[in-house]
Amino acid sequence: MLGVKLPAWCGALARAVRGTTFFAAMPAHAEPDHERAAYAHQAAIYRAMSPQQRLRQALRMNRTMRRLLATGFRLRHADWSEEQIRRAVAQSVLHARTG
Repeated sequence: MLGVKLPAWCGALARAVRGTTFFAAMPAHAEPDHERAAYAHQAAIYRAMSPQQRLRQALRMNRTMRRLLATGFRLRHADWSEEQIRRAVAQSVLHARTG
């Protein structure tokens, strides 16, 4: 559609989520056009940023991810101390895998 070559991890991510309810009806080789368009739009935004802006954005995303993880641990483990939550977040980030 847009002539944009997607990186390999995009295909791996799509394959990983195909088993979810949203993607269950999609054939294994299909990739919705809106996903390609969204990726191309996001990539264009990042390419237009200066290196400093990209770094700031990456740091913001990292903080947001850690806050979301911490909130999830707090909700699931109301009896945990802040130190236990901090360690659980660190372990999740340290052992995170892609693909």
